[in-house]
Amino acid sequence: MFEVDSKLNQAAKALAWPEVCVLATQLGGVIPPIETAKTFRSCPPPSPAFVGQEDALKKMEKAFWDGVEERHVFVLYGLGGGGKTQVALKFAQIHRNKFSEEFYIDATSVNTIEADLASLAAAKKAGKHYVIAIEWLANREGRWLLIFNNADDTSLHLRRYLPPCSHGDVLITTRNRQLISYAQGSHAHYQLSHMGMEDGKRLLLNMSGIAWDEANDKLAEAIVTELGCLALAITQAGAYIRVHECGLASYLDMYRVYRGELLEQYRYMTQKPDDYQWTVFTTWRVSLGKIGSRAIELLHLLSFMHHDQILEETFRRACVKAELEPMAVDNEYASAKDVVIGFLSEFRSLDGAWYRPAFLRLVTEIRSYSLIDFDATSGTYSIHPLVRYWIRTTIDDNQETEKRTTMLLALSITRDFEAQDYQYRVKLAPHIDALSTQYGSNPSIARKFALVYDEAGRFQAAKSLLEGAVEIDKRIYGLCHPDTLADTFELANAYHRGGELQAAERLHKIVLEGRIETLGDTHPDTYRARGYLAATYREQARLEEAVKIQLEVSEAAKTILGPEARESLLSQYALASTYMYQTQFQTAKDILTRLAEAQKRLLGPAHPDTLNSLELLADVLQSMSEFGDKLEEAEAIATQALEMRRQIFGEDHSRTLSCQAVLARIHFRQGQLDRARVTQEKIDSIQRRTLGELYVRTRAVRKDLALTYQSLGRFAEAEQVYRQVIEVGVQVFGPRHFDVVSNLVNLAKVCSLLGRQTEAEDMIAEKLAEISRIPINDPSTVVMLKINLAALHVKQRRWDEARVLVRYVVAALKPTQDPEYQLTRRDLHALNEVQETLRKEYFARCGYYLSSVFVVFLSLFLVYTQAL
Repeated sequence: MFEVDSKLNQAAKALAWPEVCVLATQLGGVIPPIETAKTFRSCPPPSPAFVGQEDALKKMEKAFWDGVEERHVFVLYGLGGGGKTQVALKFAQIHRNKFSEEFYIDATSVNTIEADLASLAAAKKAGKHYVIAIEWLANREGRWLLIFNNADDTSLHLRRYLPPCSHGDVLITTRNRQLISYAQGSHAHYQLSHMGMEDGKRLLLNMSGIAWDEANDKLAEAIVTELGCLALAITQAGAYIRVHECGLASYLDMYRVYRGELLEQYRYMTQKPDDYQWTVFTTWRVSLGKIGSRAIELLHLLSFMHHDQILEETFRRACVKAELEPMAVDNEYASAKDVVIGFLSEFRSLDGAWYRPAFLRLVTEIRSYSLIDFDATSGTYSIHPLVRYWIRTTIDDNQETEKRTTMLLALSITRDFEAQDYQYRVKLAPHIDALSTQYGSNPSIARKFALVYDEAGRFQAAKSLLEGAVEIDKRIYGLCHPDTLADTFELANAYHRGGELQAAERLHKIVLEGRIETLGDTHPDTYRARGYLAATYREQARLEEAVKIQLEVSEAAKTILGPEARESLLSQYALASTYMYQTQFQTAKDILTRLAEAQKRLLGPAHPDTLNSLELLADVLQSMSEFGDKLEEAEAIATQALEMRRQIFGEDHSRTLSCQAVLARIHFRQGQLDRARVTQEKIDSIQRRTLGELYVRTRAVRKDLALTYQSLGRFAEAEQVYRQVIEVGVQVFGPRHFDVVSNLVNLAKVCSLLGRQTEAEDMIAEKLAEISRIPINDPSTVVMLKINLAALHVKQRRWDEARVLVRYVVAALKPTQDPEYQLTRRDLHALNEVQETLRKEYFARCGYYLSSVFVVFLSLFLVYTQAL
């Protein structure tokens, strides 16, 4: 009892001593190790290998010296391993002469903060407790800098350690983005996620001790790219290369095989470039251990998406649509589907709506450690590529988790066609690309992903998925099952867009027959099948067949669905397209003018269907050669449509490129040939790379480009492009298709301009002979060939042969009311020129004969006169 009383008296005396206090953390009887004597260390220098980070350093300098004579608090935050500590130390080193003193505090935990502050108090002989250090700083006049490094713990209340004064400056480094609430000053925070490429290459070469040359620069760029420009990973990779003397090429090869294992080797190295012991994965492992299981589950789903442009909308749509539109999947995906729906249920309110606060709570928990980022401009999230890879290494069953991500994406996709639905789906393609192709064995998933690829202009990818889905459908359901017919219909459209017109026609006929058999002749889906078959006929230049079917489908759609139904509007668009092919421009213009107005009112001005109609209207207007004043209106419409396409689809999407091609044709008609050429060359390069040579718009733009080269006098380039276009045209259509023949005529004109008259004439004569031998041929093609052959004969002054051809053409063009001759209007100008030349030649010849007769008569008269 006496011993207890004695200790109580000693404790009372200690409490009464002015420099001694009992911490709240010690009242439980446990004394943490912070009271151990510790020597305060001054602010350390940055690593000798430090390079770059100019943007961060300039932003910090601007924030601290903004002209305001008050305390500044700057927060430098970002992913672990991004180089925050080194940037903070470099800033302190650069500006040491501007601060009276600089103090470095390890803010890893409460214990380390209080220990460093206590040692600061002791070093200043002010006392032995952290509170005293805070008071000392508050009373210390002048401009000092207090650095809190690695304040990552989300439970840390850092404000209690900030000196209560209006002078002095504070710099905080942290993974916890929420600490930006401490920032004081103008734009006093900066996210440091990765280095610039040039800085990253310099750092790697410095750390590895390898000299710069062009080859090493390329290897360094490849390594830095693989490491996601992350400072710590680059530093440790460089150290590994230096210690093991393996060289850049060897390291790159090893990294691509071993990845995480190679990065983890750093911890076993004895000679390290600094006293930082953790590998980049270790820093993230600590963060992962501090977030909850649901947040980890969200990270697992994100790790199988593309690392950039991750959409909250994906989770919202999947959450809401999973209940409204149940999705059938096979046993392989059933478990994954159930897990995803269970996970999403936490974001659903009692009435089944999206409950965003629950989603943001999880996201905020992850962002507290900067494991994901948010771009306020685009409203999307991103995850560092290296973090994405590392998270996968922490998952027990990667295959099952990837299936869950697959199901999440599939559940978010619906066949709704509002403007926002198009805008959402086109953004999903990179995330589908990030998956493996295992989902192709499930038709329900494949058809949804094929829709995304199709709308993203990825027609080959869509076709590949649909081919697999159709084969599975046939095997499971048979040929006439609704799912088989639906997938076959979409596959036919994919073939059509890819330029495989015969395959498209064959499948469209199968679908039409199947729908007539199962649904009847007047069902909307049957009419839809007819309409798309007609569109294939149009591309095959079977225009009369196409118009006949499209008129029937258009009327049926109005009757069955109503004149303002989307299918009715689409049928009008298809009909106008065919009229344009027939060069019935005024009819096409009238339809499209009404259609565009209706679509703006019903769907909105930015809906893809509206933009399609505006683009075609602009193309029709520029094609109306008899109305030159329409070019200005066409340009205004095309420019408006192009800007909206760029906003919705991006710069290189096939629909954006299509609109640019129309604008280039307008510029060509306006005489802006070089402007048209630059645009066409750019489109041609992108389309050949992304869509292929067979794609209908690739062929169209190449033809436009050849004509532009021809008009610019660049005949050799024009000839080369025309020959390539003809070769592809023969592959797609066969040798006698109107499009192929028209390009051959243009090629002949170029050969003529190059002085190869005989070759040009033979080219057309041979094609005319070939087509004339066919019992059933296209009159328009024959007329076009004869006009252009007559033009070549005229150039060679072979007047009689030219006249024979012109007589045939004039006779053929008499029934102009017959639509099958409408295509020859393109060559009427050439015909008029030939006729005018022949007239001039005729009158010149008559004049010559008359003058000859006069000369003879005059000679005879003179002879007679002399005889008299």
